[in-house]
Amino acid sequence: MPPVTNRTRYKFGTFEANSASGELLRQGVRVKLQEQPFRFLVLLLERAGEVVSREELRSRLWPEDTFVEFDNSLNVAVGKLRDALRDDAETPRFIETVPRRGYRFLAEVASPDSGEVPAIAMDAPPEGVSSVNVRHRLPWILLAILCAGLVAVVALPVVTRRFASPILNNSDRVVLADFQNGTGDPVFDGTLLPAFRLKLEESPYFTVVSQASLLKTIKSQGKATDAPISIDSARSACRSLSAKAVVRGAIFRAANGYRITVEARRCSDGKTLVSEEAQAPLPADVLQNLGQATASLRRRLGEPTESVTHFDTPLAQATTTSLAALKAFSLGEEKRAQGQDYETASYYKMAVDLDPQFALAYGRLGAIYVNAQEFELGKQYYQKAFDLREHTTERERLYLMTHYYSGVTGELDKTLQAYEIWRQLYPNDLVAANNLADIFIVLGEPDKAIEPARDAVRISPKNAFPYVGLMGAYMRSGHFAEAKETYQQAVALKVDGFLLHVLRFDIAFAENDEPEMQRQRDWARGNPREGEMLDAEGTAAFARGRAGEARSLFHQAAAVAVKNNLTEYAALVTLDEAQDEVELGLVRESKEDAHAALRLAPNSNDVQTWAAVVLARTGEVREAEELASRVSKAEPLDTLTSRMELPAERALIDLDRKDPEGALRELEITKPYDLSRATALMNIYLRGVAYLDARRPQEAASEFQKVLDHGGVAPNSPYVAMSQLGLARAYAQTGDKASARHHYEEFFSLWKNADSAVPVMHSARTEYARLSGGP
Repeated sequence: MPPVTNRTRYKFGTFEANSASGELLRQGVRVKLQEQPFRFLVLLLERAGEVVSREELRSRLWPEDTFVEFDNSLNVAVGKLRDALRDDAETPRFIETVPRRGYRFLAEVASPDSGEVPAIAMDAPPEGVSSVNVRHRLPWILLAILCAGLVAVVALPVVTRRFASPILNNSDRVVLADFQNGTGDPVFDGTLLPAFRLKLEESPYFTVVSQASLLKTIKSQGKATDAPISIDSARSACRSLSAKAVVRGAIFRAANGYRITVEARRCSDGKTLVSEEAQAPLPADVLQNLGQATASLRRRLGEPTESVTHFDTPLAQATTTSLAALKAFSLGEEKRAQGQDYETASYYKMAVDLDPQFALAYGRLGAIYVNAQEFELGKQYYQKAFDLREHTTERERLYLMTHYYSGVTGELDKTLQAYEIWRQLYPNDLVAANNLADIFIVLGEPDKAIEPARDAVRISPKNAFPYVGLMGAYMRSGHFAEAKETYQQAVALKVDGFLLHVLRFDIAFAENDEPEMQRQRDWARGNPREGEMLDAEGTAAFARGRAGEARSLFHQAAAVAVKNNLTEYAALVTLDEAQDEVELGLVRESKEDAHAALRLAPNSNDVQTWAAVVLARTGEVREAEELASRVSKAEPLDTLTSRMELPAERALIDLDRKDPEGALRELEITKPYDLSRATALMNIYLRGVAYLDARRPQEAASEFQKVLDHGGVAPNSPYVAMSQLGLARAYAQTGDKASARHHYEEFFSLWKNADSAVPVMHSARTEYARLSGGP
């Protein structure tokens, strides 16, 4: 290997790279570039003019034990670097791909420190000529052109096409109109649209607007959405959706079988930008030829050939070889886009009955049941989809992997890594950005969720889910003003989602804004998802000691869930009630509700986990241990179970056995996840209780204060008010009566309307009276 230069600054064309500061400048202005692509650039600059092999790149930049797949990671780095340098893989000025070998930096490189002056960068070197030595070859090139004028004239159209600007850029959006069936054969009615969409979405180069967003926009324009989306309807929605082109397909009978056409039209005037055509002799050939035509369309729209080649899974492999199964799947996709999520299950079930190898249909079924909080059934379908994940596109494979890791094994570290790869490969993909933000929130890192959540809003500003993610990230990071601003932004854009209102209720509760809480209650009444608002209201009532009101709200929420056949969700609502009851000292009621939840969903691992936590808190140690053992065997890899929930259950058993130090050892495991949405501040609070029991009041006070400082993680959690009481008890242990009285009074203020019979309130008043010199 040649020696590596010790320079730190490199100048080429209008760019300058500083390896010491990690900066890339263009005409003095900093260019945004991530660390790995920048390191890749520096390595190429060190070896300008030479081929840097893939093996050397792997050893220098991607260690053997890295989780990220090397090929994907390298492709991402090359793509990001070319974007930053405004380079083109087809006609490179800077970075040349040397097939099956590696990469070479083409332009001359100078050092600003030494006064060297680089050559003026050409737009692109002639084919087969490296621009490293382009100044020495120019006379010969000119002579060749003069001596072969006819050849130059003939070649000119080809060169013009190669240098033409791409029709679409990698930040552009397209909308998808209906796929016309001109064959008269009903098997093609609506069947090819989801396959066509899948092939377009496989591209990381441009973004396909979701069908749900398109239908919502068309509906807002007063047009019918129960008919196929015509080219005119799609075009009229383009401006609202910030799209640049409308893409559509069609299939017709032909003398030798079927003729398939795909085309893209400019949104502004309907002018055809590009079109492709393919022939299919038999129905069984249609999917293969549609895939090939779509790949050609993507290339002609401007997607680099390297990208099209890499992201080009055969359609039959990506979906199904059965047109009947694909038709059933398409019916499910159509209804799902119209917001009928749970109702689509029968179509996807029909699809997998017709083709038991249809991975994506299993994945859709998994999502449907998990979204409906029927986790065990959802896990079964996710498992099947994951087992068949090679039978789909790279993007959909990432979709199945992330949902498998999060929904089946519960390995949130792998889920996080897979979403990060997905986001690198598909930087304009809503799902990757939105779900990455959500994983950060579940892992207890809400600050890290803000950036991908903002990006999700940028990608899809007319979709409710990104606003939910961003609002939740702001709220849980304690940025209530920004969270409320996000809510108002969504309302102003008429983007609505049920969880936006639940989050707004939570913030209003934290700020004691009763009028706003009432507005959100009123909005939710009669909604099919009203149970979620009732659950939030019940938790809030418990957080203020109003046990009777809270129990009534929880019962209503569970009844709504049962009415909608969501028995597992009803069980989880009942466990929410049981957990709040035990914190208020209502032990008998808590046990009853824990057992009621187990009867509702006896096979749910989530229900068993939280029942174990509740029963351990009530002193039912043996039953809690049995449940925990069962769950631990069923979900050995689950991050929530093994790192957050079961350690809390074991800590509660230690507290019941008067072993606070043992409880603290168990709760040490949970520290990295203290701010997780899943545990809602419980583990921090329990750590404070354990320190109190261990007569370590200063450390107890620190934990209770941490709950108060991060109340935005779960604004209506009972642990917020209970931490005021915990602080009072901690200061009482230290002998600081003034501080203790202050925190007792803060607790009484929060619980001013609490039920008088609540045991915790009675204990607190007795302690306060004793502290103040009473009996």
